Amino acid sequence: MDQLGGLKGRRIALLGMTFKAGTDDLREAPSAVIAARLLAESAEVHCWDPMARPGGIGGGSHAEYRLQVVADLAPVSGQAVDAVRQMIVFALQNGRSRGSTPVSPDWDQRLLPLLAPWNLSTPRLAAELTDLGDRSRVWRVESNNGPYVAKLTFDGPTFVEPGLRIAAVLDRAGIPTGAPIPTVDGKLCRPVDRLRDYPWTLALHTFIPGAPLDLTSDTAPEQAGDLLGRVHHALMTFPDVPQPAGRMLDYYKGEAKRLGRRRGAALRKALTAIADFRTRAPLSEGVLYGDPAPEILQDPDSTALALIDWGSPSWGPLLHDVVSWQLFLTARQPPDAASTVERRFLTAYRARRPISERELDGRDLLLDLHRAIQDAWTPDPPTDAVG
Repeated sequence: MDQLGGLKGRRIALLGMTFKAGTDDLREAPSAVIAARLLAESAEVHCWDPMARPGGIGGGSHAEYRLQVVADLAPVSGQAVDAVRQMIVFALQNGRSRGSTPVSPDWDQRLLPLLAPWNLSTPRLAAELTDLGDRSRVWRVESNNGPYVAKLTFDGPTFVEPGLRIAAVLDRAGIPTGAPIPTVDGKLCRPVDRLRDYPWTLALHTFIPGAPLDLTSDTAPEQAGDLLGRVHHALMTFPDVPQPAGRMLDYYKGEAKRLGRRRGAALRKALTAIADFRTRAPLSEGVLYGDPAPEILQDPDSTALALIDWGSPSWGPLLHDVVSWQLFLTARQPPDAASTVERRFLTAYRARRPISERELDGRDLLLDLHRAIQDAWTPDPPTDAVG
């Protein structure tokens, strides 16, 4: 910033705002922190994100502090943005959401030795399947044993291993998940030491061929509803299902307390309403997929679906997954089409896991919780950046 002579009045573009592709979720998104810092320096910040609604992200409005989400990069001019536009076009034309990003020599040298516990024959990193994220990095690994996926999660084994075990259970139940491959001594993951804090976790997964489910297809609502219904049914009926590392409602109770009286108010109100509802009506609980942007892959040679990336399972109301998936499916839909998609999704889900109308009365409460979560992680406008 010093080299630029300060940022006051400068027009800056942030390309991508949400914490991962395919969602409007701002929770723990580093971009929100960066935006707040830029605004504090009196910069004019424009954000480009294909999954975000123009004018705001995650349902929150940022117009009051000059943080704008734009549908394209037109408001930001200059040679640098022209170059970035070309990069975006190239990525859209040549990339895939499961990626074909070249692996840097640095990571090639650092990661391969960490795969030694799996005793792969002549392994090599073929491609990176994710952009640099704040939660994990993922690579496709080729070897004489076959293709695999290596995932380095920025969290400790205590929190990662339960999701791996849940994925393995679902795989045995006939739902492909990219199940973990045990090491030669039977472990599902290994810690990766860091210089400070807690270790990261490395796991090797079965490679699942396929492309992301086309959410605009005529059959997507039924396919997604059937898949989530089968997942919930299996996790409620299959013997010896591992427990997730945390309980969702308890976690957000703690977060509401941490956020304080003002920022945590909506979260506390939503949680209180859910607790009150549970005194009057059933609210089935079980293992939640948890991720608001489910990683659904479709086999290229059939209609079979896989649900990969079990990195954030928790225990809580199953209706939370239902609401999250409905929001994911309808994120870019007009209101009239969205209601039809929601109904078709729910019909397919209930065919696999029956749910009573009385329990469905709690859907709006889970929607309120979802909105409260989004608002809690939307940064406040810096006071010195409000004009």
